[in-house]
Amino acid sequence: PQDVSDIAGKLNVGQKILVQVKKDQISHGSKGAALTTFISLAGTYLVLLPYNNKQTVSRKADTQQRDQVKEIITKLEIPENIGVIIRTAGIQRTQEELQWDYHALLKQWHCIQQMYESSTSPELLHEEDSIIVRNIRDNISLDTDKIIVNDQSAFDTIKTYLENTRPELVADGKLE
Repeated sequence: PQDVSDIAGKLNVGQKILVQVKKDQISHGSKGAALTTFISLAGTYLVLLPYNNKQTVSRKADTQQRDQVKEIITKLEIPENIGVIIRTAGIQRTQEELQWDYHALLKQWHCIQQMYESSTSPELLHEEDSIIVRNIRDNISLDTDKIIVNDQSAFDTIKTYLENTRPELVADGKLE
């Protein structure tokens, strides 16, 4: 996929383009789904912005926090064509924790890109995580000792998510 600003006015009938659904279709109305080419992937501490050079911090951060986090951002190994937003949960995190989350998001983005390259349009390549997975995503960290799940279906969902994004947690036996 390309940055849409590079291809605006150059789209052809039948051409593949990667879009993200920002808002589902309203079921009892005439409005369709809201789509964007500005892809964003939320992680535990960061939001990854492919094809964007934006490096910013949550609006909820005060000036001192913003300055501290911006200093850490400059130390992260982020390519030119990738942007990040440090989420509120990432404000008090270390460079190691932010780098850990960044690598997990980058891995997820590479998987989406690979599926896109081999896909036939239209095709769903990635779906927003379930409430179970979002809860795990938003609450695990490097210092997570154990994740205990008492429902087999939830366990399978979490295990699949962790195998794809945080395989070290599964390999270390932290999921039960």
